[in-house]
Amino acid sequence: NFLPSCSALAQDGMDIDCSSDEVQSLRRESIELLLSEHRAECEAPCKVVCPGGYNIPLMNRLLSAKDFNTAVQLSITQIQSSGLKCKDCPGYCENACRRKKVDTPVSIRNLQIFVSQQIKMENRVVGQHNIEKSSKRFASHIGKIEADELQEWLKECKNVIKRVRNISDSDSAAMESESCMHCDCRAADNCRLRDIADEFSIKDPRGKIVNSPIQKKININTGLIFENAKCIKCGLCVRLCENSKEEPALCFINRGFVSIISEPLTEDFNDILKTKSQEVIDICPTGALSIIFLKMRYTITLFLFLIPLITSEAQIGNDDWPLFRGRADLAGKIESELPVSPKLLWSIKTGGTTKSSPVISEGNVYFGNDKGSLVAVSSNGSLRWKYESGSSIDAAPLVFGNKVIFGAGDGILRAVDKNSGKLIWSYTTDNQIAGSANVWVAGNKAGIVAGSYDYFLHCVNPETGKVMWKIETENYINGTPAILNGKIVFGGCDGMIRIVDPLTGKQKDTVNIGVYIASSPALAGDMAYFGDYDGTKYGVNIYTKKIVWKIPGSEEGSAILAIPAIGNNSVVIGSEDKYLYCYNSFDGKLLWKYRTNGRIIGSAVLSPTKVLFTGMDGYVYILGLADGKKLWSFNTGSPMGSSPAVIKGKFFILTEDGRLLAFGNE
Repeated sequence: NFLPSCSALAQDGMDIDCSSDEVQSLRRESIELLLSEHRAECEAPCKVVCPGGYNIPLMNRLLSAKDFNTAVQLSITQIQSSGLKCKDCPGYCENACRRKKVDTPVSIRNLQIFVSQQIKMENRVVGQHNIEKSSKRFASHIGKIEADELQEWLKECKNVIKRVRNISDSDSAAMESESCMHCDCRAADNCRLRDIADEFSIKDPRGKIVNSPIQKKININTGLIFENAKCIKCGLCVRLCENSKEEPALCFINRGFVSIISEPLTEDFNDILKTKSQEVIDICPTGALSIIFLKMRYTITLFLFLIPLITSEAQIGNDDWPLFRGRADLAGKIESELPVSPKLLWSIKTGGTTKSSPVISEGNVYFGNDKGSLVAVSSNGSLRWKYESGSSIDAAPLVFGNKVIFGAGDGILRAVDKNSGKLIWSYTTDNQIAGSANVWVAGNKAGIVAGSYDYFLHCVNPETGKVMWKIETENYINGTPAILNGKIVFGGCDGMIRIVDPLTGKQKDTVNIGVYIASSPALAGDMAYFGDYDGTKYGVNIYTKKIVWKIPGSEEGSAILAIPAIGNNSVVIGSEDKYLYCYNSFDGKLLWKYRTNGRIIGSAVLSPTKVLFTGMDGYVYILGLADGKKLWSFNTGSPMGSSPAVIKGKFFILTEDGRLLAFGNE
């Protein structure tokens, strides 16, 4: 007997066969039936005909949201992977644009040329990386479109009053991109139906069955999009919310072959799923449920095919450096300039040696030491409070809301009140915590993530300290997880870079490096930069999972324990071989290197024109970012593995003998 695996319960004595020819044939037939009424496009026509395979709908969404920085990053990635420059192309995309059936095609070619011009204006270098082309995938096609169905796609267009052919500035680019109908699928690279069609080498059936007209519903309150033509009526979104009594959700309407998923008959689509929109998007196996591309109130940007609700509140401000490296991407970059000739303003001894780094919130400085003390120091250098954990605190704490959160050598993640130092909650792992915690925020949800020597990355609720999820690796996790654009990215002693969904804790992808990664990646756009224990430095595209460039270390003593700092065109990283290196971020070309008299295990911070870092030779250095020449140095008299904390006009350093030093203009 054939039984559906999703609903059949295992019983004693069953002989289960899920791979026979009969079963595979039935599966194939089921997928073909689903595809026969799947009136949807995997890829937009403009992308299909583009010789470079450029993701034109995504570019239009970025421009419409005025997220020009990410649009430039996307353009760089596309040029690197294909070598195609739109000024040399006749514009096949516009001929294929479905908008011309309504009025005139989107000025795609001119929009792409405008973005590429921004690359030149910002003096960014685009190298040719020869990224491996992906094999041709299954592609669903919509078939014949009726005139009223065409109007459904216009729902996502903004109220375009004026069309612009000649794109001369950011305003005209945003205005014209708003006319895009977005007839692609946002889940094109994350669709289970497409994956299985590829697995069985199925071709898209001709003559799709039309059970109901194409309809696109957009929730104006949450940005949730529901496209009925992409829905396979699996019911996962319905079951996810069936026990929720707080708010209306999706449900089945009608029965049998004509059943559909929709909002309840008594509710308006704008009033459903006020808090569970992201959860139903995550569980949907196709692109039937997605989110409209919104410019978020957070400073972190949105990128390739990612859920644009996940960000971090822990960002660099003029008076805050609330987590290790200042912000969740660990890039160590500030917008303000460092002091020209900084002076030592004050110093304070904390009563113990330290490997920690300082963080700053509302002018107060927080850090740990080897005795297990979490120390709070006021802006004038006076001690505010100490919390005694009883176990060494090796990494920088995290300030989130009213809490200071830190891990310790006893494997316990603790949260204390940042004003009083009193314990609020604790969470126990099965081995030491050597790295700092990080934080993600998605709407009204948030999670604290930290790695442990118990091989797990843990995510806990910041209010209660209760576990939300944890994911197992194959060895110690020594560093801090980086967060950007809806992804957690981290390395470990198993030699893997792992990419995890913050909301679900599910591992999305891995990149096998094969060598211990003792530190953390830093993120910018679709790139992760990091070094390994052999001293090799990497630039990895976390979207394509390809190593874009790698630079071998010196013969001996070159382990990378520092995190790269990322500028507009540069990556700066220190090594145990005593050198600070600066590479071109796009092709890994060495721009300059600076020799110190000791190992460099602390991470640098970049201002627009300067590099700030510490060394085990006891010096604090400021170099010119353009040429690597020394502009200033200060001898602290003690080795330093600390990474600086920087606020406007000031920076703070920890020495290994336990002194906190404040520098700035007198």
